[in-house]
Amino acid sequence: MTTKELSFSAARSMQSSDPEEGVVSEKINVKSLHLLPGNENRHLTLGQHLQSIFHHGDLPEEAFTLSISMPHVAVIGKVLPIVLSLHHDTGVERASGLEEPPKILLQHIEVVIQVNTDVASHAGMPGGWVESKVLASSDYPKSPEDAEGMADSLDIGEMLKPIIPQYFYPTFQTKNITRSYALDVLVAIESAGKTFKRDFRVQKLLLLKDLSVAGS
Repeated sequence: MTTKELSFSAARSMQSSDPEEGVVSEKINVKSLHLLPGNENRHLTLGQHLQSIFHHGDLPEEAFTLSISMPHVAVIGKVLPIVLSLHHDTGVERASGLEEPPKILLQHIEVVIQVNTDVASHAGMPGGWVESKVLASSDYPKSPEDAEGMADSLDIGEMLKPIIPQYFYPTFQTKNITRSYALDVLVAIESAGKTFKRDFRVQKLLLLKDLSVAGS
């Protein structure tokens, strides 16, 4: 297993009513002169850059919400059911002449499982280690001129087939050792020339054996 540092910004969590599935959401606000008609895919002038810095509050604004459905219970060897949704905020007043919301471009998706092992030493002091494994990852490098906007709903489970390998142990706890898991979905998107990176996390993922597999 490889150790991986997660540097994406954490998203705010809103749990659904289903105890085995959570929905994590975050609203993202974009302020940029790239939202003005005709500026979508062009480089800003020096004067426009200075305007963006010193008159940030006067810039055109757009808002949208990213929501991701993630499991709280997973089965070893099975595809993780993960769905990413995009919702444009209709309450934001768009820039004059901009009838449609700006394109949201998907740049990167990564599904990571974090393995937490806690060990009680003979001296009674806690110890252990943390490891992370990338289950699936994909880049979508396209120029804004050629790329289509992100769909309102993306089935990441179907797209990337993130599967927890068979050699993983289920969640367990004994007198001396505890094994627990967390699940992260890292998403990078682009809107109005700006890149936004978010880490959507399920802090406690219950990992179970697949009882249909012989020898389980």
